[in-house]
Amino acid sequence: MKFDFSSKSFSRYCKTGDVRSFEKKEICCFCKKEITGYRNNPAPVKSSVHTCCDMCNKEIVIPARLRRYHNES
Repeated sequence: MKFDFSSKSFSRYCKTGDVRSFEKKEICCFCKKEITGYRNNPAPVKSSVHTCCDMCNKEIVIPARLRRYHNES
């Protein structure tokens, strides 16, 4: 889990009292939407430094991995 300790997240925490205010929002490297649920490794399509959402993992990454595995066999 990544955290954001900026003044914006601190003021949000002061208003709500919710410690989740410090959680950094993850953005999918493919669809650019906020990731809810699990973060996925987008390799081999993109660098493993990035993360992707469950939907893009299912529709983009897994088929690419299967094609790569099939081509290596």
